[in-house]
Amino acid sequence: MRTIAFYNLKGGVGKTTSTVNVAHIMATVHNKKVLVIDLDPQANTSKFFGFIKTDDAKNYDVGIDNLLKGDADIHEGIQKTAWTELDIIPSCLRLATVDRQLLTETTMPQQFILSSLLANVRDDYDYCIIDCSPALTISNTNALYACNDVIVPMLGDEYAKDGLTSILGEIKAIKKYNINLDFAFCFYTQWTNTLSSQNAYERVREMVGNKLLDIKIRRTTVVSETSQVIKDGVKTTQIPRIPLLEWAPQATATKDYLQLTKYIVEHYK
Repeated sequence: MRTIAFYNLKGGVGKTTSTVNVAHIMATVHNKKVLVIDLDPQANTSKFFGFIKTDDAKNYDVGIDNLLKGDADIHEGIQKTAWTELDIIPSCLRLATVDRQLLTETTMPQQFILSSLLANVRDDYDYCIIDCSPALTISNTNALYACNDVIVPMLGDEYAKDGLTSILGEIKAIKKYNINLDFAFCFYTQWTNTLSSQNAYERVREMVGNKLLDIKIRRTTVVSETSQVIKDGVKTTQIPRIPLLEWAPQATATKDYLQLTKYIVEHYK
């Protein structure tokens, strides 16, 4: 099983959109068995696939919050999605509390919990795709200790290079303890071909060379439409939601994610 983390400490860069669409295309186009792990307390990836656990409603019992606390076996936390080859370990707001609790845990190395859990399902999947939160948390540290590859989605703005520098430093530090960890590549999302975007692209290219992909996810309204449905003329939230490939197969962003996923499957086996 190849474990890949979509990681950026900045929010709104397309980590969740990339996670759900890459995982869906892996499972449906490339016939790969995929496990998605939602490590964000906002739980948007979980909601996308139809899983909710709040004080008011829930449709599953065991999620990543329980697993990181050691309250359950990993197999209890794996939920089936609408796609046969695609499973998920969902998240919820309680993960934020668990993160704080783990910081005070002294009876075991907190950063190795996720890698120990994944060892029990390593032969069950081709890929594990982790959606990380935009924060310095112990759960994100667990992701980096557990994964092989870090993929960084970015926006075409002047701050992308600074954020990438911080991420590369974090990867270098953790690689001392996880020798299998590598910075795979970064790529642009919500791309518009403006002069400022091109300048930002060139600055990052100078910094990381071919680790910046030429593949860009172009900006399109269909990305936001996949999380909504029209009912009686009014947009309403839809749970579960619809991956781009099924909602708008001819959209530019769909074609871009098909190309991106093909690249990942061919280069990271």
